[in-house]
Amino acid sequence: MVPTRKKTEAAPAKEPAPVTPERNDFRRFMMLNQALFDDIASGRVHLTMTELRVWAALISRADLNNYVRERQSWLAKEYGISRAHFSTALSGLIGKDMVIRLRDKGTGKHLMLSPFHFWKGSADQHKQGMAIYRHLAKASTAPADAYALPTF
Repeated sequence: MVPTRKKTEAAPAKEPAPVTPERNDFRRFMMLNQALFDDIASGRVHLTMTELRVWAALISRADLNNYVRERQSWLAKEYGISRAHFSTALSGLIGKDMVIRLRDKGTGKHLMLSPFHFWKGSADQHKQGMAIYRHLAKASTAPADAYALPTF
């Protein structure tokens, strides 16, 4: 005699809770511009492998609102890139308007990633971040204490 299994009815599947503004986890998020990756893949934007590694390192270390406060020498050592190659790649990214250098009279030099390509922060602050980036990019030739890092 072969034992038979009891047929059991599957429990009805629970529907996921709807995403409401109160439950939305995207108040702070990281966004990458898909069009930029298409441009990189197609060759319309050329990044050297070192530039791509440096950009990824900057993204991984970005604070909210795209500021990178670590020193270049520390980042280069952390990611196994020579300081000279890191500096050259960073200059290339600045030339491609993917990063700008900032000077804050209190704490020294910082970097800001372009919010047109990458954003880490609240969705509500993204447009404000783009306006600040445009302003800082124009003022990048200003004296070191002409502006401080904006706060959101």
